[in-house]
Amino acid sequence: MVIDMIYKLKSYISKLNSARFITTVRMAVLAMLTCGFCCLFAGKSKVFAASSYKPLEVEIAFECLENVNLLDGQYRISIRAEEEGTPLPNVDHVEVAEGRGSFFVTVTEPGNYSYLVWQDKGKSGDVIYDEAIYEIHLFVLDIEESSEGKEGSRTGELICNMSVNYAGTDEKPKEIAFLNKAAHIEDDPVITPEDGKKTDKNKTSKTGDETNLWLYIGLLIGSAVVILGIVLWKVLGAKRDDDPEEQKE
Repeated sequence: MVIDMIYKLKSYISKLNSARFITTVRMAVLAMLTCGFCCLFAGKSKVFAASSYKPLEVEIAFECLENVNLLDGQYRISIRAEEEGTPLPNVDHVEVAEGRGSFFVTVTEPGNYSYLVWQDKGKSGDVIYDEAIYEIHLFVLDIEESSEGKEGSRTGELICNMSVNYAGTDEKPKEIAFLNKAAHIEDDPVITPEDGKKTDKNKTSKTGDETNLWLYIGLLIGSAVVILGIVLWKVLGAKRDDDPEEQKE
């Protein structure tokens, strides 16, 4: 009798717990569905916001130059964003020989974005690598429409203004350029029109006239002495002709 009562009590408790378990499962499933719906809605909102602008590709061009005494080389130009959340360029470095190269950045939202561009120092001991560091600022704006004299809503198009300066200064270069020089620079040869031969810029080019200057000076002094003697001789001769006593003698 007692055993039957205990068995019935356990059965009742088991049924009760099972009902609570089912209820708990239902509530958990409902919560998961609610969270999933919210996440989906938020994702659609983000996609809509991101797609409200047409992506704009911005080119950051640079030039790599060589001194005339260098053989053709390969140089590495690098770029990085200065702040997190900045649109990243298509690559973080470019291998380039003498000539131009570019980085491309795709922007989808208005904002101000900053980057640093520099040349990685190579291993060649024959090259002095340009150590300039450039700071690039992209000012991305929305093209605003005018409607009845008032600023309208977003147009969906972006424009970009770019500013460049040497990193840490307000000095603005004409362009992003790196000039690599030879470690042991020899003076560039020049061609003189007289002999058609190459000479050194720092050496005085020969004109082909190797006459001794002192010879000219000696000839000039000798000529002056001769002329002076002739003049004196004529003057003394004229006095003798005018003096009667000297004529009698």
